[in-house]
Amino acid sequence: MVILLYENEWGRLTIAKEFGLHVKEISGLGVPKQESSVISYVNQPGQLFISKRDTARVITVSCDVLSGKEGLKRLLKIMHHPGKMTIVSDGQARSIFCRCTTIDEPIKRGSFIRSVVLQFTCDNPYFTDKSPFAATLFLREDIICDTFMLPCMFSKRVSRRLIHNHGDLRAEPVFKVCNRSKSETEALEKGGVELINHTTGQRILLECTTDLGETITIDIKNRSVASNVKGNLATILSQNSFLSDFWLEPGVNDLEAINYNPGEIIDVVLSFDNQYLEAVI
Repeated sequence: MVILLYENEWGRLTIAKEFGLHVKEISGLGVPKQESSVISYVNQPGQLFISKRDTARVITVSCDVLSGKEGLKRLLKIMHHPGKMTIVSDGQARSIFCRCTTIDEPIKRGSFIRSVVLQFTCDNPYFTDKSPFAATLFLREDIICDTFMLPCMFSKRVSRRLIHNHGDLRAEPVFKVCNRSKSETEALEKGGVELINHTTGQRILLECTTDLGETITIDIKNRSVASNVKGNLATILSQNSFLSDFWLEPGVNDLEAINYNPGEIIDVVLSFDNQYLEAVI
């Protein structure tokens, strides 16, 4: 059984028979169509391939509205606005942001049933999980308890771990650097926080200190660095750091975060979407 969920600020639709909406047919869930650039020359056979790209995805859904005119009115109202579609089938869930760009004239079939065909355009053709994957990359945690016996560990530190990108494509993560404590120790002249992907050799160095309670967000996809205290911080990137050159390869990535600021206790959390080429049901 296939269940479609469509949700935005106007409401949430569950397209399944028990909710008064029945999917009859759906298409557009396979790999996205590709557009190629080629060059051909006069008096020469064939062509020369230059590049290719995945185009926007179009999903077409044919369904029956089983709850009469009121159910149809609610569907049209919610579908008029962009939202997130989630396809659930055999325990697998795939989500994609889309716009309902075409709604065919509903066909009345009896007193309460209306048949309608909906067409959705997905500007980004890739599916994701229902929610982003998140993990702590850098953490110092006190583990001492009320009763202890020497020798023992008073704290543990996580600064390097393997992160698995389960998607079919490269992922562009979001890093959040959060300051949990700060001492009066004088900062080094060239301090900062460095993020390293040892799998690809990529590095990003933030040349800055952090204030107590401050969170710096490094959004690779949107090419931005911002603080909840200081605003735009694009200038804190080192001269050799480029957000466009940092990503997670499909599979295992060996990531590390290094804090060069003495006296600062920080957490570094990353999140990203696994991106899939299809959501075949």
